[in-house]
Amino acid sequence: MGQGLGLGLTNFAFPHVPVSYDESHELLVHLPSGAQVSIPAMLLAPEGRWPGRDASVCIIYFHGNSCDIGDCVHDMEAFRDGAYGGDAVVLAPEYVGYGLLGGFEPSVESIDVVARAAWRFCREELAFRDDRIILCGRSIGAGPAASLAQASAMEAAKNGLSTRPVGALVLVAPFTSLPDLVMAHAGLLLASFTGHLWNVAELLREPALKDVPLCIVHPRDDEVIPLPFVEAMLEGAASAPELKHGVWLSGETHNFCLEVVHTTIVGDVFADYLVSTESCVGGGIAVEAKEAAP
Repeated sequence: MGQGLGLGLTNFAFPHVPVSYDESHELLVHLPSGAQVSIPAMLLAPEGRWPGRDASVCIIYFHGNSCDIGDCVHDMEAFRDGAYGGDAVVLAPEYVGYGLLGGFEPSVESIDVVARAAWRFCREELAFRDDRIILCGRSIGAGPAASLAQASAMEAAKNGLSTRPVGALVLVAPFTSLPDLVMAHAGLLLASFTGHLWNVAELLREPALKDVPLCIVHPRDDEVIPLPFVEAMLEGAASAPELKHGVWLSGETHNFCLEVVHTTIVGDVFADYLVSTESCVGGGIAVEAKEAAP
């Protein structure tokens, strides 16, 4: 019973999505994976510039489960132009099972491999320092984003590095854990049969993340992941209290359209971290943001 249920929930987590792009897409690049198949990714540079050291930050964007990388260019542009005033490189790697990798079976392990490949690409090919790489995950993309942040922080701690292991972590309408999702919609009994996939709340409790700024953007009326689960996740995260920020969007639901007005708030929260590691704007309080006027 548990095995069949787990398979069904995995299919729910990674549904079939029509491919929205092909090899001719102007933003498409391929990342080395260490295997026979390269990883497709969208690479968005500052206007009129080649991606690299001259941008302030690099954002790795992990998309939700209802789209592929061809569908998330709008979100990438919103983060580049809103959060960092156009002065950012944004890389969105494709998941196994999606887009040009649609012939493969998605899994937590394979998507974590994709995340690590994106991290290496930003460090080695684009030459960004670890503390200039922002990890951003939307919806189920919070899983690989948080997993990569945890792994990078643990590696830095193991090696005795004194610099911040990740520039910051931004989660947009994040899944907290699969049991939370099922419990919110089907009750405690059914939730007890599920595997975790990524348990984002648990990943964020990693002590090595204490110096990593965390910002969670979540709709107040999210019908998939209710806000109280996310508030509890933010409160339990290991980031220092002054580094934790909640942005609760009024009048929005789970699949809201991410706009510059939303990402500008994220940029304001993290502004000091572009030039300094000693202070942060705000103090971990929830920010109310209403839907932007048309």
